[in-house]
Amino acid sequence: MPPAIEIHDLHKRYGDVHVLRGINLSVAPGEGVVLLGANGCGKSTLLRCLNRLTPHDGGTIAILGTEISTLKRAGLRAVRHQVGYVFQHFNLVPNVSVFQNVLFGALGRNRHGLLRTWSAFASAEDRDRAMTCLERVGLAEKAAARPSEISGGQQQRVAIARMLMQAPSIVVADEPIASLDPKAGREVLELLFRIVSEEGLTVLCTLHQLDLAAEFGQRIIGMKAGRIVVDGAAGDLPRADLDDLYHGAVRVDQPAGTVTADLVPA
Repeated sequence: MPPAIEIHDLHKRYGDVHVLRGINLSVAPGEGVVLLGANGCGKSTLLRCLNRLTPHDGGTIAILGTEISTLKRAGLRAVRHQVGYVFQHFNLVPNVSVFQNVLFGALGRNRHGLLRTWSAFASAEDRDRAMTCLERVGLAEKAAARPSEISGGQQQRVAIARMLMQAPSIVVADEPIASLDPKAGREVLELLFRIVSEEGLTVLCTLHQLDLAAEFGQRIIGMKAGRIVVDGAAGDLPRADLDDLYHGAVRVDQPAGTVTADLVPA
């Protein structure tokens, strides 16, 4: 079985700013990895490169054995379907129900497009699956509510249910608890890692909380200045090595005309 994620000598630049500087990374199927690093170290850019939301400039990325850099539209869509994202900002559609937001997770695998993900037109199978996903995150009773009517922690649970609706093999969670208070954040993280474990999914999750990283991650990867400088089993890494990821970190201003990105000096 190929690695879930295989990255070799990955580089990304924004103009004169060298963001990713030769990243090498292999993540096994079913592995739970936490990615650490100060703001500006390049970790968010790395996550966006994984499904070519941001194109890389050099090196290779393979997802489940498929190298993505030369894929055409249909092939790239198939790879993206295998990677579910959970973001810091929940990205829910505000003027529709929680249930409808979860149904939107079926869009990538629905051959009939957006129309068939609307509740009135969705298949009975998709409607049943959406409710099952809400039950998995403990929010079946909130199916008819709108996002504004539930808490931030509950909104992130809806986003996790939407990701489950996609039926991915890999979950990428980009600071999923950064917008939540500590209690709600821990509950969401416990839920996310329990579900990916039960489903046998691969997870790559960025965090800033070192204690939570050590508690939930099987493996911790640390980035600094566009490079991986720490990589090991969560229980084997000295705390000083993790603390050092946040000491002496440098961030430069975004060059004009580029998209928002984590940036490090060339």
